[in-house]
Amino acid sequence: MKRRTPATRRSTLLAASAMLAAAGSAGPGSPSAAGQTLRYGVPSPPTATYHTADTIVSTASMPTGEMATTVSTLSTLVLDFAQDPVGLRVTGTLANLEGTMSNPMMGSTPLPDLDVAGVFEFVMDHRGKVEIISMPEFPAVGMQMSPQSNMVQPLFPALPDGNLEPGTTWVDTTEVFPGMQFDALEAAMDASSTTVTSYTLVGDTVFDGRTFLHIAVAGEVAIEGTMDLGGMEMVQSMAGTSRGLLLWDTERGLVAFGHISQEMQGTTEMGVMGTFGTTVTMSSHFRLDRLEN
Repeated sequence: MKRRTPATRRSTLLAASAMLAAAGSAGPGSPSAAGQTLRYGVPSPPTATYHTADTIVSTASMPTGEMATTVSTLSTLVLDFAQDPVGLRVTGTLANLEGTMSNPMMGSTPLPDLDVAGVFEFVMDHRGKVEIISMPEFPAVGMQMSPQSNMVQPLFPALPDGNLEPGTTWVDTTEVFPGMQFDALEAAMDASSTTVTSYTLVGDTVFDGRTFLHIAVAGEVAIEGTMDLGGMEMVQSMAGTSRGLLLWDTERGLVAFGHISQEMQGTTEMGVMGTFGTTVTMSSHFRLDRLEN
């Protein structure tokens, strides 16, 4: 599997994070000179490479005290686009996936080898309605994900019809039913997730000599999930909010940068351990490789 060095990949993602922070703190942005129409199509060239950095912190409030577990991952997704009767067909290869997990009891440990077999494949209309065709597998640890696990959704947010002016807001409701089987841990998971997201076109944002469309993101999310871990059942119910921003590249017709964070609270029921409160915070940064002139 082709890998970039962690230092190089982290530095590029840190640069993207700094750019997003600058865009997010630069005020309301400059209004666009004219109305904008956003739609997905086959970009030129018909390929795109995204790099993502995700961090999830889960804190369990147990009778013995609070315990926080942090999972951090870095990944690279290479996408190929083609025309399709629905709109466009996208095939993706997960070229790199690595991560760490840490908590006070175990310290920090790398995640198991997650070499990938197979590809993402999905069709999508010009407004971002996705139908998953296939998902990759992780044979080294016996992990499989159901087609309902739409991992690419953050990269392809729903787009509205018509011309947009600064201040235009549109709302999208996404329901997914992710499932996962993890043979190495004798674990299986089923869940349902509903996210109601509000997008607002802020205006133009200029960074590094280039102009992007700044789109603000805010939403509400609810998750219900059940996991069987070696015969012990865990049931989790969570609800919370999400917020962030996207920078749309009008030349390529794709999101060039994004940062989404979520804060959720709820309960976890775990057999003889009883029911305890749980909080989860998630932060996701992603960026699109820039084309070299």
